[in-house]
Amino acid sequence: MMNVYARPIMIVSFVVASVLGASFVFAFWMDQSIAIGATRSVLFVVILACVHLAGYLLYVRQFAEGCTGNFTTPSASATEVAHRKPRQWFLGSVSGYILLILWMSLHG
Repeated sequence: MMNVYARPIMIVSFVVASVLGASFVFAFWMDQSIAIGATRSVLFVVILACVHLAGYLLYVRQFAEGCTGNFTTPSASATEVAHRKPRQWFLGSVSGYILLILWMSLHG
């Protein structure tokens, strides 16, 4: 059963994380230039929006009608679970690359 508060929770999470993160990024880079601080803050917000959107879509997709079982369910067989592991690894590596790019852009 899908949580009916999923969308408001993701919106609040995005707004809080964006405001706090962008303000810290701007405060850190403001010493070099206001334009650099603003640009990197906007980049932070865009990346955070993509991460929140991807997480929300993955959450909603697991409850979609006709889902072919991209997520582990109690009735999933061992072969179904084995086929999901590469997808989970891919999603983990993509999020790792996003965090690496974000870190490099902020400290670079």
